Amino acid sequence: MTQLKSLKKMIKVEERCKLLSSAVEQSSEGIAISDLEGNLVFVNRAFAAMHDYTTEDLKGKNIVILHAPDQYPSVEEANRVLQREGVFTGEIRHRRSDGSSFPAFMHNWVLRAEDGRPMGMIGTMRDISDQKEAEERLKEYSERLEQMVEERTNELDKVRADLFISTKLAAMGRMGAGIAHQLNSPLCGGLLMVDSLIEDAQGDAKQQKRLATLRKSLENMRDVIECMLTLAMVGRRGKSIEVDADINDILQKILGLVSLETQQRRIEVRTSFDKAVPRTKTRLGELDQAFLNIINNAIDVMADGGRLSVETIYNDGRISVEISDTGMGIAPEDMGRIFEPFFTTSQGKRGLGLGLSIARDIIEHHGGTIEVRSELEKGSIFIIKL
Repeated sequence: MTQLKSLKKMIKVEERCKLLSSAVEQSSEGIAISDLEGNLVFVNRAFAAMHDYTTEDLKGKNIVILHAPDQYPSVEEANRVLQREGVFTGEIRHRRSDGSSFPAFMHNWVLRAEDGRPMGMIGTMRDISDQKEAEERLKEYSERLEQMVEERTNELDKVRADLFISTKLAAMGRMGAGIAHQLNSPLCGGLLMVDSLIEDAQGDAKQQKRLATLRKSLENMRDVIECMLTLAMVGRRGKSIEVDADINDILQKILGLVSLETQQRRIEVRTSFDKAVPRTKTRLGELDQAFLNIINNAIDVMADGGRLSVETIYNDGRISVEISDTGMGIAPEDMGRIFEPFFTTSQGKRGLGLGLSIARDIIEHHGGTIEVRSELEKGSIFIIKL
């Protein structure tokens, strides 16, 4: 009876061993057992496959073949921790049969006999290549996201600064319009007084010449003020005011308005106005604004001097206005974007990048077209047809 019980117990132990062996072999984690010198006694299929070996290839081999020479210091440190504390958990790089390496997460501990004597070492291993790759992608994405946030923050700061400047300029524009209104009345009075003095100076050619020069200066001042008032004009209740405008006269006044800046920048201004250009219907102040924006754009690209040319041509019932500069030109990749709102190549200079966009909208609302031709380092020409 005792022998029968012992036999049944042995059968159960054998079954448990087979079950345990089967579980170890089918485990997705690598499992290995070595003696105290590091010679492999057992490895499961997962462990061998991670290193591109078979289980037979690794039996009896020393674990040193699974590590490259540059990894020996970290392996030796792991072994010291294992011998001192009886267990090691951490990341170690392993080497495949072809010499390539991969990161592995290890959990090793000392295998002991019943009396506590160390018999060998056992460890489980998981290939964490995919995890590390995902972590690296996440890190790169995080860095890229931080960079994008920083860039967008800088852009927003710039837009805020530009809007602040734009608000100040708008306030200055309104103030300038108010000043122009205030100056207009005494200026008109001054012109009347000069006309009266010219009449009184009949017979004195020298005095009349001086007074004529004075009158011309006052007329130039009046023209500048009228241009400022026209640009500041806004139709009430959203209604635009239509007028018969002289394109040549508008351009002449705009050039007078920017004359101080062209002089300061040493920009030569050339004009050629076709006297056959007829008066045309326009909304008050709109074409003035469009031409001013294009001329200002030309001036901006000639910080170190150059030549600004303004020409009008009347042909086949169409009015053409050509405004050209000898500035830096427009890069081919930017040609398709220069009329986009807020697009500007003048970093750190004035403006929000709205001038050309507004100019195009005004010209198209008047049934016209605007074309640009440009060559780097030679300049650009804007051709407006009405």
